[in-house]
Amino acid sequence: MRVTLFLASIFFFCNAAFSIDAYFDLKKYRIPGTDPYVETHLSFPANGVGYHKLETGMLQAEVEATLIFTSLASGEIVDYRKNIVQSPFVTDSTLTDFLDIQVFSLNPGTYKVDLELKDLHATSHAEASLSQVFKLEFQEKEIDFADLTFLISATPTKEQGPMVKSGVKMVPHVSDYFASHQDKVIFYTEIYNTLKTFGDSMFLLKTYISDQLGTEAIGELQKMERATAKEVLPLVQSFDISKLPTGKYALNVEVRDRFNDLIANQRIDFRRNNFNKDATEEVVQMVDIKNSFVSLMTNRDSLLEHLNSCHPIASNLERNSIETQMRFADLPTLQKYFFYFWSRRSEENPELAWENYYVQVQYVEELYGTRVKKGYETDRGRVYLQYGPPNTLVQRHNPPNVLPYEIWHYYKIENFNNKRFLFYSREAVAIDFVLLHSDMLGEVSNNDWPTIMRTENVEISAAQSSQNRQNRLNSFSGDELEDLFYNPR
Repeated sequence: MRVTLFLASIFFFCNAAFSIDAYFDLKKYRIPGTDPYVETHLSFPANGVGYHKLETGMLQAEVEATLIFTSLASGEIVDYRKNIVQSPFVTDSTLTDFLDIQVFSLNPGTYKVDLELKDLHATSHAEASLSQVFKLEFQEKEIDFADLTFLISATPTKEQGPMVKSGVKMVPHVSDYFASHQDKVIFYTEIYNTLKTFGDSMFLLKTYISDQLGTEAIGELQKMERATAKEVLPLVQSFDISKLPTGKYALNVEVRDRFNDLIANQRIDFRRNNFNKDATEEVVQMVDIKNSFVSLMTNRDSLLEHLNSCHPIASNLERNSIETQMRFADLPTLQKYFFYFWSRRSEENPELAWENYYVQVQYVEELYGTRVKKGYETDRGRVYLQYGPPNTLVQRHNPPNVLPYEIWHYYKIENFNNKRFLFYSREAVAIDFVLLHSDMLGEVSNNDWPTIMRTENVEISAAQSSQNRQNRLNSFSGDELEDLFYNPR
């Protein structure tokens, strides 16, 4: 069983011992002139909970859910709610997922939310406890957004209730995962302060789906429309993802002025699994490689190895093609795909682009390759090839009281500034270093890294991880490891 949680872009960490299958999400909203509020979304898959039989012969699941909100400023509990979440009445053949939505009005500030779950009809002990800190704050004058929310459905209605906003009844999709049978991404957000920013002027709304590593829309998965400013501008849209291959993506919402200059944006990442549609070879087969540098690459195994070495700089779509179609492709197809891959990066001189990159592949092979891994397959090799050499590098391969580590610091990566990567080795004799934690978007994020670096027990429970993190915040020791990570030099 599992518990998967999302809080805007903040992850709740899971304890594998939990025996309740549930998904939790928290979304932040505001009503101008009043306090902001949060909605909690709690979803239970039908087969993840216990059921009891009623006198009518029907079955019903019941989970006791307790939510506690604590102000970090005062240390006081500001709201508390315990309720029994009940499934619909079902039979063995009609089990269905069920959902609970709660609304909490809170003052602006920083809070800790604690969630406790107890399955009242499980055949064995089934409880879960999770906690996470979040900040509730909205801009008063500049463009701001409610949290992006994925939806299962959005239906116009005259009803009132927590599932209804702007005259639309919305059923949240409490997960970042979209399976093969889900052919649409439906989403909702609210845009604030457009009146203060644009007044009577029209502005542009751009929505699109991109690769997680980039900001370019994928194919036709984008929309641009003119909008009129409102005190609160609701936005409900959907994209057809039936042809979107397996991979990791981002849903983007942008507010632009009438000159198409970006004013504000938000995004939410999601995962797609699509057994029905992966990248086709149609475009690749039209590539002309006559007299090109790849026409001289006539050894299939060597060419496939060259292609595999491109993983660190490939998009999710390209990685999927390399791992599936190209793995079994014949030599002509491999040649065409390899040329296509490098032509996308340098139309003027794809050969030079490949040669320059291959120099770096050989460099990381010499530095980071092991007996069981190519250099580009190691975490350090991948990061080096993807982002380039770090601006500062700290190496502590025999440090006292902590595991061997390296800290890489980048002044700038794409549009991001001051990004850090912590690599470590579980072995006393450091050979290969694994990425333990980074503050770069899309990379491994592990809030309990200081504790892991000081223990051989890498498997730490969610509750212990949260407590360790709080203890560190309350009493920062200023040890060299933390000092070098937070103040790289």
